[in-house]
Amino acid sequence: MKKKNSKHRFPLPVPSPPRGKGGVRGKRILITRTREQSTEFATKLRNLGAKVIAFPTIEVLPPTSWKEVDQAIDQLKSYDWIIFTSANGVKFLFQRLEERGFPLRFPASLKICTIGSATAKQIKGKGVRVDYTPKEFIAESILDGFGKMAVQGKRILLARAKVARDILPKGLRKMSLKLIEQSNHEEEQSD
Repeated sequence: MKKKNSKHRFPLPVPSPPRGKGGVRGKRILITRTREQSTEFATKLRNLGAKVIAFPTIEVLPPTSWKEVDQAIDQLKSYDWIIFTSANGVKFLFQRLEERGFPLRFPASLKICTIGSATAKQIKGKGVRVDYTPKEFIAESILDGFGKMAVQGKRILLARAKVARDILPKGLRKMSLKLIEQSNHEEEQSD
């Protein structure tokens, strides 16, 4: 019996499930995310045998005015929680901190909530701990989680895109939280 070599020089592709069992081999898949955000996903799909077409339909831009973001940055020590709803929110807030010469860290008393694993990964990559990420990556799950915590009366900073669903801010206000919303990026349709 030949011994298998356990040290591979190259990563092995993940095998596709057999046809008819949900496999993507040979299927054309359109990815509409921004080019920067679709690369890793596209590579995984290609490794599974998919034919990937990158067709970005949005472009993520900084806000037209940094006024709200700057006000939030100036008051960071006054917040109990900051909620990041996307990796883009993390990127643009840290970009602005750096542009203004602020330390790239948060006050120790500030708790961090992220809506998904990509957002959590982005913030952890900045050396910041994440205190809460719900199991389901939707706004409703943040509301469920916060409903089980002692957050009434707490001051919350919601960092998110200019255009987003309103379920999270409405739900947080119903919990008697002091909510401050700031749009730290915008999403526009690509040409």
